[in-house]
Amino acid sequence: MSQALDMGDVDYIVKPFPPMELAARIRAALRRREVSAPLPPFVLGDLTVQYDEREAHLAGNPLKLTAIEYRVLAELATSAGRVLTYEHLLRHVWGGVGDGDIRPLRTAVSRVRRNLGRRSGQPNLHFH
Repeated sequence: MSQALDMGDVDYIVKPFPPMELAARIRAALRRREVSAPLPPFVLGDLTVQYDEREAHLAGNPLKLTAIEYRVLAELATSAGRVLTYEHLLRHVWGGVGDGDIRPLRTAVSRVRRNLGRRSGQPNLHFH
C-alpha cells in the first residue's frame, strides 16, 4: 500500500470496501481537483500545450492528437528538462496498466513527432 503512495498515487482503498467509502473518496478527489490551480500553458517555440483545455497547438493551428498522444505530449511538456524512461511514460500515460510492451508507447511518440513535423531521422525534441 505504501509503495503505491511512494510511486505517486494520492489515495488507495483496500478490498473489501463499502460502496459508500468509494463514493466518498471519489467526491474528495473531485474536490481536490477543483481547488488545484490549473497549470499555465507550456510554450516552446511554436508549440503550445494548454493543459486546462487539453489541447495543443503548433504555430496557432490545433494538433489532431488522440487522447493517448495528447497525454504523451502533456507528460513530456510537464517534465520539460528531464529525461523520462519508457517505464515512467507507461506508468503516467497508461496508468501502469498493461503488460510492459513498449510498442504502443513508441507508436504514440512517433505520431506525436509526426504531428510536430519531426521524422524519425531528425533529432529528438528537447523540452528545456
